[in-house]
Amino acid sequence: MSLQINTSQTESFMTIKEFSRLTSTPIDTLKHYDRIGLLKPAYVGENNYRYYLPQQANILTRILFGSRAHIPLKDVKETIKYDNVQNTMLQYSAVKKNINKQIEDLRAIQKTINYLEFYYNLVQTKPIEELFTIKLADWCFISAPNQDMPQTDVLTTNVANSLYLRGYKNGEWPHYQLGCYFTPVDLVLHKFSKVNYYLKIDRPKWYEENELTHVDGGEYICMLTKSSVRDLPASVHLLLEALGKARQPTRGNIYVQLAVNNFITNDRDKYYTIAMVKKGNSCHNISRK
Repeated sequence: MSLQINTSQTESFMTIKEFSRLTSTPIDTLKHYDRIGLLKPAYVGENNYRYYLPQQANILTRILFGSRAHIPLKDVKETIKYDNVQNTMLQYSAVKKNINKQIEDLRAIQKTINYLEFYYNLVQTKPIEELFTIKLADWCFISAPNQDMPQTDVLTTNVANSLYLRGYKNGEWPHYQLGCYFTPVDLVLHKFSKVNYYLKIDRPKWYEENELTHVDGGEYICMLTKSSVRDLPASVHLLLEALGKARQPTRGNIYVQLAVNNFITNDRDKYYTIAMVKKGNSCHNISRK
């Protein structure tokens, strides 16, 4: 958009090259803004050379800010044309809301990758079928009703998909980790014909409190195995056997999930399972019948 100029201003004219250097904006970008009527030169000479005034850098700053904020150039053009302060602030507020949503999504993705890195590093550093201890932060999940242990990959996938669909909120990925847990009653009786599947949630504020199960962090006793998704009880049996031999008291549920899963590889032979249970005291030893 061009400015009204007077004769005294002509001494301040800058060539497009000078204006480009002043504003650190490529000449091609300035020419593009001229072509679409977003920032017209202050003056075009008979030789068709473009000339700008230093104060046009203020308008250019606004354009570049809008572009960096992913505001369509046609909208930037409108706000500059009508120069309505209220409308401009409404536009910026909408951008801020969108950025906050993107930041939240990126943090959820980052959190999921942190989980993947954490469990993958365990697979690289911890021995298979031997006990080790890790510290976990508080976490929460949504769960499927207690059900018979699926006998095929198809049934397991159906369970995963149903939980995934429940986790899919506001058109966003839940960034989940799928797993299952066995209760202290299951463990004492050594009955694993039924299973409780869960979906670890990175965005608990999306859900009603009654949908969520909160799990306390702390020290967890763990074991890595190569058990398949259809043979999760085998991982639990191995963990219980090792806990019994070590006379290690524990409490609460045993949680089982894939430490290396389909987020990392499609090859099921490369999957690893981790079974974990919180350390307890001698009054809550679930490692014995």
